Amino acid sequence: IIGLIFWLVSLSSFVLVNNFVGPWPEELIDAIPEPTCLLVHYIGGMLFAGGIILTTCMEQLVVSTKDTAVLKFWFQRVPILDCSIVLPGLTLAMVSGVFSTVHRYGSLAIAPMYIKMVFYTLAAFAAWWGVTDLSTQPKATTALEGWAAARKELGEECEENNELPDVVHLRKISNIVSCFFVVALYAIMTLKPGGFH
Repeated sequence: IIGLIFWLVSLSSFVLVNNFVGPWPEELIDAIPEPTCLLVHYIGGMLFAGGIILTTCMEQLVVSTKDTAVLKFWFQRVPILDCSIVLPGLTLAMVSGVFSTVHRYGSLAIAPMYIKMVFYTLAAFAAWWGVTDLSTQPKATTALEGWAAARKELGEECEENNELPDVVHLRKISNIVSCFFVVALYAIMTLKPGGFH
């Protein structure tokens, strides 16, 4: 959690400094050509969006098995996937996106509205993800451990305790909404509401 908070504060500070103070670090921005920034932006965006969509699909497949070993393995690995694919992808996309914006428009502060809309959407996504996804990962793990223990005690085939815990179903909704945030981000970047200038 401390590492995640540090990451969030650092990335937010980077965006805020570039929006309210000016291009920073200017020497590094000038040293990296815009096509390189765009390439990194596309790669980061694919890692971020692909990670969200992939983990959503995989979690639904895992949950559908109702296999205790598979469920336990998955819910122990979700944070690792988030930290190794989703967050680095988002970091690359945001930093290179700011660099590209500075190359194209001179400053984040005077960029077209669609670029600001991306940051608003990302802020809403971060709040949603923090409240509904991150907070339910440990709850789901604990609930599934209790569910698995009860199934073992009653017998694997026992129909009385075959229904998964509610938190697992809530995560499905959370993951689907997260995918809609990804779709919204891609729609904003593609349709560019607020102008192309």
